[in-house]
Amino acid sequence: MDNCKRKKVVSKTIFKILESYYIYNNNHISLLLIYGVGFIDDLIGLDAKAKFTVQIMAASLLPLSGLYINNLYGFLGIHEVPTLL
Repeated sequence: MDNCKRKKVVSKTIFKILESYYIYNNNHISLLLIYGVGFIDDLIGLDAKAKFTVQIMAASLLPLSGLYINNLYGFLGIHEVPTLL
C-alpha cells in the first residue's frame, strides 16, 4: 500500500471510531484511538508520524475529561502539582 492510501484508511478508521462512540466520555475515545491505531498498524503498517499524531490527540483528550496528575506523593521531592502546570 502506498502512503496516500494508508493515510486515507487511517483517517477513515479514526473518524468511524469517533463517530461510533460519541456518547462515551473522552477516556473511552482515547482508548479506542490508541487501540485502533495499533490494530491498523499491525494490519497494514503505519509510519511513526501518524502513530505519534494519534497518541498526541488521545493524550490531549484526557485532561478534558478531568483526568490529570495533581500529586506525585513525594516522587523526586514533588508533592502537590499546580493545576495550571
